[in-house]
Amino acid sequence: MDRTLPGRLPIAAQIIDHNCQELRMLGRIAGPTGERVAADLIGAGRALGDGDAVQAQFWRELGERQANERARGLDAVLMTAGVEQREAESGWSLGRLIRSLFDGGHSQAPFERDLDAHVARRTGSIANGAWAPLGLLLNAGYRDFNVGTSTEAGNLVANERRYGPDPLRAASNLVDLGASVITGLRAELSLPEFVSTTAASWLGELGTATTITETTRSRLLSPKRCAVKIVASRQAILQAPEALDLVLAKQFIEALFAQLEVGALNGTGSGNEPLGVRNTTNIGSVAGGTDGALLTYAHLCDLEKAPLASNAPMADRSGFLVNPNTWRYLRTLAKGSGLPFVLGDDRRVLGHRTKPTTAMPANLTKGASGAVCSSLTYAADWQQLTLGIFGGGVDVTVDRFTKADIGAVVIAAQMYCSCAALRPASFATMDDAKLA
Repeated sequence: MDRTLPGRLPIAAQIIDHNCQELRMLGRIAGPTGERVAADLIGAGRALGDGDAVQAQFWRELGERQANERARGLDAVLMTAGVEQREAESGWSLGRLIRSLFDGGHSQAPFERDLDAHVARRTGSIANGAWAPLGLLLNAGYRDFNVGTSTEAGNLVANERRYGPDPLRAASNLVDLGASVITGLRAELSLPEFVSTTAASWLGELGTATTITETTRSRLLSPKRCAVKIVASRQAILQAPEALDLVLAKQFIEALFAQLEVGALNGTGSGNEPLGVRNTTNIGSVAGGTDGALLTYAHLCDLEKAPLASNAPMADRSGFLVNPNTWRYLRTLAKGSGLPFVLGDDRRVLGHRTKPTTAMPANLTKGASGAVCSSLTYAADWQQLTLGIFGGGVDVTVDRFTKADIGAVVIAAQMYCSCAALRPASFATMDDAKLA
């Protein structure tokens, strides 16, 4: 066998060619930004190596680049249409899009319907109604809606829009803590999950080196449908279509991302639900007792220890998720006699960022405890949780018939999304914490 460098080049070339094909395929699946990431990795000569490692590098780079684009107010789909994000925001209206779906006419919202057609071409996904690009919805303002009531849509007419600098973080606790988000996916895909490695060892002068074998599994991101509907007055749609996006965008985004959060934390992985962190195998676990136990400072330390004991490194994106009851409890729980409270005004527990969410259960049962136990989740690195959003954003449909007898219109929004914990050892939960 030729072991010289020239003899090995054909094999290296085959590996590079194979990995380049894989990167291009992943780029097509991941949408416009994914295509650019794949091209950049290939151009930088980073396609040589283990296939799973190259894929993992692609998804990390994609998540970071999309996060940077969102932070700068950019949307990959809009950029491919030759439309600047701010230009689109000043010309695009969810209300006009809804009005055009209500009337069935393209002339009511030519820019919105042309953008919908472009999104469909770029993503290969045809909406049931029309696509509302996620970047535009996330940057919409906040209000509420019926024209006849001053506290509802009457206060919306002729109001200005407001935009946030990093809207996706504001819309999701998981993203705010550091979860990776991949948008614009075109098909289901498998992400590599790195399970274990063999440790090195000290050897004598002639001893055989330990072979390091990286074991991987695949985590499937398969689109799951999440939907919400709002009943609005027909008069509101006809009289103040542009003002509707001030409230409906916020209502839709909050409802859809709240449900995505529930699925990413508690999903069973069966039926129509994604597999959430708490039901993922091989995550860390802290048990209070047979019938649960009063939550203590030591339990929190044990949650922090669990990923470290499994060789999952602690990153800057570490943090706790708790329910509102646990949040209040930690605000009044002292670390010890004469010591500060566990959850101080810096909103940190053990130095880690902590977020309250109603997605964490507060009614679990352990033994004879009754439905009084709370769940806490800690991650040494929330970036190990990946959220995937498929298609062109949010699919908006309008039903003007079901509630026509009361002068109302049913507006529905649906989003196809999924999630996966790529390194389960980075997470730990306690599901039997009592607060009294």
